[in-house]
Amino acid sequence: MLTNIPGANMFHPEMFGISPDPAIAANFAENGVNYGEVLHNGGLLDILYLGVKLQIFPPLIFLGIGCMTDFGPLIANPKSLLLGAAAQLGIFVTFLGACAFSLTGIEGVDFSFKEAASIGIIGGADGPTAIFLTSKLAPQLLGSIAVAAYSYMALVPVIQPPIMKLLTTKKERAIVMESLRPVTKREKIIFPVAVTLIVAFIVPDATPLVG
Repeated sequence: MLTNIPGANMFHPEMFGISPDPAIAANFAENGVNYGEVLHNGGLLDILYLGVKLQIFPPLIFLGIGCMTDFGPLIANPKSLLLGAAAQLGIFVTFLGACAFSLTGIEGVDFSFKEAASIGIIGGADGPTAIFLTSKLAPQLLGSIAVAAYSYMALVPVIQPPIMKLLTTKKERAIVMESLRPVTKREKIIFPVAVTLIVAFIVPDATPLVG
């Protein structure tokens, strides 16, 4: 909506090669984005778009999430990690669903494995991860997947309460969860640093996702 305000000059699509003028499109294909021009002459949305295009925002979001996360319960009870691993089932179900739709022969529904993987990551209910992975594998689907992922996440507070009430009793929901043992400050500092280093050595491309 902001881009449609007359005279706002908040977004200049021609800076990113989005233009019906063949000369602008050809120049963009040859030289790419002129970052200096965007920073000096671009509008607010141009600069925000750079954050997405250069993949700056996903690592920043993960960094913020990591700073707010309390790893105490996980450190005190490491087997609870399996609960998080179970959530990945949604990724594989969504990925296989996208692949299955591609086999139906429906016009316009023909996803490559990379596109199906980008769609599948929505099943993890993690918007920043969906944006990061899609920008790597299927950037042409970035807009659609970002909207789908965040819409899905926004519906969690609406969907989750009735399911919780259906599967648990009022007494169970009143239970106060306590840590099995006190976790020291040193452990809370060492744990995320160690995990980041291990992931960086094993899967370097996934390091920004660790947060």
